[in-house]
Amino acid sequence: MRTSGAAGVLLLALAVLAGLRTAPATAQQPASPPPGAETRDRYLNPRETDLSLSLEVDPAEVPEVPPVEPDRALETFRVEQGFRLELVAHEPMVVDPVQMAFDERGRLYVVEMRWYQSEMRSDLMFDERIGRIRLLEDTTGDGRFDRSTIFADRLRYPSAVFPYAGGVFVGAEPDILYLKDTNGDGAADRREVVFTGFGNHRDRLDSQMFLNSLAWGLDNRIHGAKGHGGTIVHAAAPEQPPVDLRTRDFSFDPRTRRLRPESGGGKQGLSFDDYGRKFVSTQSSPFLMMMYEERYAGRNPSYTPPRALVDIALARDETTDRQRVGRISPEEPWRRIRNRWRAEGVFAGPPPQPSGYITAATGVTVYRGDAFPAEYRQSAFVGASANNLVHRRMLEPDGVGFRARRVPGDTEFLASTDIWFRPVAFANGPDGAFYVADLYREIIDFSDGVPESIKRFKDLNRGNDRGRIYRIVPEGFRQPPPIDLGRSTTSELVETLAHANAWHRETAARLIYTRQDKAAIPALLRLLETSASPLGRLHGLYALDGLDALAEPYVLAALADADAGVREHGVRLSERIVAAHGVSDALWAGLEAAAADPAPRVRHQLAFTLGEVAHAERVDLVASLLHRDLDERWMQVAALTSTALEAGELFDRAIAHFPIDTASGQALVAELLRVIGHRNRGRELLAAFRFLDGLTDPVRAFALVSPLADGLQRADVPLALFQAQLQPILDHARASMVDRAAPEAVRVEAVGLVGRAESTPATVAALMSLVSPDQPRAVQAAAIAAVSRLDDAAIAGPLVQRWPQFTPALRREVLPLLLARPERAIALVAAVGKGSVLPNELTPTQIAFLRAHRNADVRREAARVFAAPTRADRQAIIERYLPALALPGHAGRGRATYRARCASCHRHDGEGYALGPDIVMMRTSTREEILTHTLDPNRTVEAGYRLYLIETTDGATIMGIIEQETDELVRLRQPFGAGDTRLRASIARIQAMEQSMMPDGLEQGLSLQDMADLLEFLVIGDR
Repeated sequence: MRTSGAAGVLLLALAVLAGLRTAPATAQQPASPPPGAETRDRYLNPRETDLSLSLEVDPAEVPEVPPVEPDRALETFRVEQGFRLELVAHEPMVVDPVQMAFDERGRLYVVEMRWYQSEMRSDLMFDERIGRIRLLEDTTGDGRFDRSTIFADRLRYPSAVFPYAGGVFVGAEPDILYLKDTNGDGAADRREVVFTGFGNHRDRLDSQMFLNSLAWGLDNRIHGAKGHGGTIVHAAAPEQPPVDLRTRDFSFDPRTRRLRPESGGGKQGLSFDDYGRKFVSTQSSPFLMMMYEERYAGRNPSYTPPRALVDIALARDETTDRQRVGRISPEEPWRRIRNRWRAEGVFAGPPPQPSGYITAATGVTVYRGDAFPAEYRQSAFVGASANNLVHRRMLEPDGVGFRARRVPGDTEFLASTDIWFRPVAFANGPDGAFYVADLYREIIDFSDGVPESIKRFKDLNRGNDRGRIYRIVPEGFRQPPPIDLGRSTTSELVETLAHANAWHRETAARLIYTRQDKAAIPALLRLLETSASPLGRLHGLYALDGLDALAEPYVLAALADADAGVREHGVRLSERIVAAHGVSDALWAGLEAAAADPAPRVRHQLAFTLGEVAHAERVDLVASLLHRDLDERWMQVAALTSTALEAGELFDRAIAHFPIDTASGQALVAELLRVIGHRNRGRELLAAFRFLDGLTDPVRAFALVSPLADGLQRADVPLALFQAQLQPILDHARASMVDRAAPEAVRVEAVGLVGRAESTPATVAALMSLVSPDQPRAVQAAAIAAVSRLDDAAIAGPLVQRWPQFTPALRREVLPLLLARPERAIALVAAVGKGSVLPNELTPTQIAFLRAHRNADVRREAARVFAAPTRADRQAIIERYLPALALPGHAGRGRATYRARCASCHRHDGEGYALGPDIVMMRTSTREEILTHTLDPNRTVEAGYRLYLIETTDGATIMGIIEQETDELVRLRQPFGAGDTRLRASIARIQAMEQSMMPDGLEQGLSLQDMADLLEFLVIGDR
């Protein structure tokens, strides 16, 4: 059984992009602080002073919106034609539902987040356990729940639930618990901590990032979304190595209790389709797909694959309105007031979006039941709880991946006129229906997202005694008989593996795995031979694997199956056979045949699987796959992870037989050269040098030497050792980088190459000469980047001396270079002390870094030079630019400002780099909101864009957003599309910063008219 949705409050916290920190709600504002408020404030890190307290609010402007009672609730809904909505449970039998899962008896376990928005004393805030697991049962068989039992209470922050072996696993940070009723009274009397260590923030409640969405995988493991990650320890076996998740999801074997990291990166929700393809979501990207498994990422230590997470809603024909939804409920009056105050700087917070846009997806869930019409298979649903609706998209093949296609029409699958309707979780039911958990409350924003002067008239706890669960069924739906798979024989469970409803298939698979009854094997073999259901055959293979009974003949049959999905998993499962017995001639022949499979995903899986197969002809097969699918980026990724030892051979084949003049061919050659450089093998390097020496296009030559140099640098091998082999290219590069008549692209590549190849005083001087106002900006930026790679303390002085000549954009690029090493940081702080560099030219993050520097001299001088940071200066700057809102803007001029100030970290209107949040949403914000958050970017930092600081063992410091990490390496995403990959062995420390990558001070040098032009471009684009 699979559940999804915003686990716990993730969806809720983000439902309106309100408070990213959870503070307790305040009901009617008390005359004096509640007991223990002072102690509580020490834990919650509240935002700066709420200036709205000085403003008068007319109670008529913030009226209470009454709830719709359960007997009238269905009247408020509009459901897609051909379907009907049924209310199957409501208060008081269930309250505050945020996650749910059906067990084998068709009973529904529900996570009750009773602590959401609760006003609690500080001494209870982190100790009282008031979360619950509710058990709902339909004893009459009419499809409505009529019995409600508290299965477990006094739980600390429960946010996920999944049934197993007569009990349930429960995510309750920092733990995953196992709860079971052993005496049959309906309440859990057995409690054990299975894993602990989830979550990184112990000083505050950041529940939008709780672990969530436990789901059964084809691989007989329970998968979950990461939340904050953490360092996870097996509670009963602390001697086992801890698992560091951080940016990754996880899975665990419920029998052996072994946990491992999985590809991840979403925040709320996790869903598989029928063939085990994994989908996750974030608040602003509801449809994300995992392109490969974590276990493949680190096999080739010389290659860093791109992040596995792909936004599949960003198809070629999507518009900037891709997140628009058809809201039918009115906008809350109090929210309009808050939006105005945020724009005016009266109340802090992110730029809120107007109604009708997805800003808080509540977890993607694929419909996999058998009650809906066939055309609804592969429908993916997300909740838009801030907009009181459920949004649907169709998952369609797109190469080796999928795209989430918008369903035609302006109406939503399910929408309500009732602003209390808060769809936060979904489940595929035993009856084939689609179940919706409704948190049901008037205000979904956390307490610190609501101004105090509004809270005087609003009770944020309204609804904490309510909650509803609906199911959606097609018109004409007939209730099937009650089901209890727990009573099924093993043979009956095997037959159920071919059921049309995924809940039945997965529940049967789970029970077979739990029972470990070897008598199932003959029945499973018959299923493989006789079942007309491809999904039945697929589940049969994994059931055999779970019983340690998978054998080569079954895999060979899967490789020849009529269904492409079965063939794909046949390739994947062949890895188990190879690991146990090696590769036979018959199995190799089956894999060779898969290389010609018409289905792209079969070939893609083969490219990954070949990395697990030791065979003399492996590189030939990988090369054939690449030649056929050279333009498929993810085929290159798979092939490169699989060829740790054969990079040289693959390179020889590529330059001899592939169309390497194409963009795809050049990308492959560049990655192979990077791998060859890191491997540092003589024969491979000679082949690379011969190839480079034969290139006639200087831009191409410079561009391809650079990845080779990157690889050598990672192997601690200076490119200067190969001066003789590269002399002609280097000579050309030295001449080109200073040649003002040469094309800018040639000069930029030449600068990068020279910076990697040489570190002599003459080279440093030549590079520094290019950091000059009379040089093109791109050339200056390339020179700065080249100098930053040099371990030369002497460069700090010349850079500081030239500071007055730098544009604001160049200053922002020079600062990381000066911060990278202690001796440079000392020079920077001294320059600030002398007034040649202004303190406000550094971001709050950079100042905080210097004040807490590990070098005592830097730390002491920074404390003397920099005053403690305040928000007053930022607010004053905002007020200074408010007149720009009244000026007419010119989008064309605004685009130029955008390119200079914003494009390094944001993508908008077809330009820029996606480091920070998608600016497409700017077109749904007011100019006041955009102005405020452009000038004060650190008001709120989304968790997914948190800045990390990495200190290396050689003393360097790098900042960026962690894009990907494996057991071998960590990769940062940085401005201008740049990245920095570091082997874990070279990392001394990783530290999360609480500030944005976007710096304060972007307004420097901008007039009021410049700001008006920028706002015009951000709002309407330049068309």
